[in-house]
Amino acid sequence: MNSKRLDHLTAFSVTDGGPGTEVMKRLRFVRPELGHGSARTALILAILTWLPLLVLCVAEGLAFRGVKIPFLYDIFAHVKFLITIPTLVLAEIPIAAALRAVIRHFVEAPLVDEKDLRRFEEIVFDAQRFRDLRAAEFAILGLSYLLTYMALSGPSFLGESTWFRPGAGQGLTAAGYWYAFVSLPVYLFLIFRWIYRIGVWTRCLWKVSKLNLLLTPIHPDGAGGLAFLGKATRPFGIILFALSAAISGGIASRVLFEGARLEQFQWSYIALMVFGLVVVGAPLMVFIPMLSRLKRQGLAQYAARKADTRTHFSAAKSNNCRRRDSCRICPRFKLLTASQISLSALKT
Repeated sequence: MNSKRLDHLTAFSVTDGGPGTEVMKRLRFVRPELGHGSARTALILAILTWLPLLVLCVAEGLAFRGVKIPFLYDIFAHVKFLITIPTLVLAEIPIAAALRAVIRHFVEAPLVDEKDLRRFEEIVFDAQRFRDLRAAEFAILGLSYLLTYMALSGPSFLGESTWFRPGAGQGLTAAGYWYAFVSLPVYLFLIFRWIYRIGVWTRCLWKVSKLNLLLTPIHPDGAGGLAFLGKATRPFGIILFALSAAISGGIASRVLFEGARLEQFQWSYIALMVFGLVVVGAPLMVFIPMLSRLKRQGLAQYAARKADTRTHFSAAKSNNCRRRDSCRICPRFKLLTASQISLSALKT
């Protein structure tokens, strides 16, 4: 594959498009020359979701007092809009670089057979089309507003006297309306967008796993040559950090203002752990059938070679190699030793 064609192929990334990207471009929140995950975009979204809440709460007298949980004391809100949202945006930078490196490595290693390169390109470009589905954008937007409605129409997560709803049975404050129509939906949209992106990447790898990849049973990385995929998932830990920060902020607010105990939130920790396993493991688990099949083939191949070599070695030893030292320099003996090492590598 020529370099120009390879550069075009590796330009794909699940973070360079998809739900919300075109809207943010039209609103000038994203400047393509700065990248989709630029600090400028992170700062704009943080200001958009947090600063109007502060201004409106100050105007209504709900920033420092007036309710059980004034705005400036709401740890949950500050963490969501000043830490989680910017982190989810900035996470695009290292994740995009890691996933581009994965696509490039598949071609340059090479792990994709030359006759399958056309199919590999089709898989990557199909992932790009799937990433940019307009239906997915509307679905994520609708889900974000649905969960916002459910969160605000029922009992408040932080009790019945907060800066966005002063008391039971009362309507939303002005800050509450901004929270309901802008801040919280943007926060949820970014989370669901990352979940969708992870699904796009997993689907892409699943299709790649159906190709006849040039894997080696005794590759030094212990994964047939696919260990680089595990390293590429490390930047996804940034997403886990962002979500864990938000969950911790919510728990801190409950503990401080409602006297809750940490034991009450064990299911929150479990849910975060499960989500983390899905984020890290789902894109890799699609290769389990292929690696299992590769291991079985490798064991069968090297077991047969070991048996054949042992037979020849025994015959040579009984006929010509009476001395132990001469056996050790025999090519058959060396091949048998190499086969034993290979079998040991396959079994680990």
